Amino acid sequence: MSRASVAALAACIALSGTAALAEPSIDVGTFTLLPNTANQIISIPVTGGDAVTGFNLRAQIGDGSGPEVEPSFQSIDFGAGTIWAAHSTTVEPTTGTPSVEQYSVVLNTLGDSVSASGTVVNLTISTLGVSPGSYPLLFSGSQIGSPSVFIGNQGVDIPASISNGTINVSSTPEPCAFSIVALSGAGLLLRRRRTA
Repeated sequence: MSRASVAALAACIALSGTAALAEPSIDVGTFTLLPNTANQIISIPVTGGDAVTGFNLRAQIGDGSGPEVEPSFQSIDFGAGTIWAAHSTTVEPTTGTPSVEQYSVVLNTLGDSVSASGTVVNLTISTLGVSPGSYPLLFSGSQIGSPSVFIGNQGVDIPASISNGTINVSSTPEPCAFSIVALSGAGLLLRRRRTA
């Protein structure tokens, strides 16, 4: 066996012993939000562990028609509590409407990377003027056309396995209305008790 063959065989054995990281996977999840309420924060997780250098977010709520018809984005945050938090990043919005957002986050330091495992983004959502119901939260299959995607070394796209989610706007009664019902019930109980 030649030296080149031995070296190639040794390299194959060495490489086969390293653990392969999994493709990034985003399960957007289901979130129940309060009605007629702004500034509700939801965190979107990623698993898999691949080393990534950035992320192109392409997100849509409902059919993308906008506020007071469906929940809307108030802000997109790649900072505190996310996989990007401990690194110098550049965050740029590409385009956006209240129910459709495109943002990019990229690490600033050459050779820097993060593990695609943890919270990828925090979304702040408003349900002001929105009817109770269920609204799709899409990271793929949106009217943008392209799915959300991670960025690897040298700017190469790293596709993610994405399971879209749902935002449920609850039909919880307003606190004032609930108080009136509770006081009425208490009054009826007291009246009944006095007549007995």
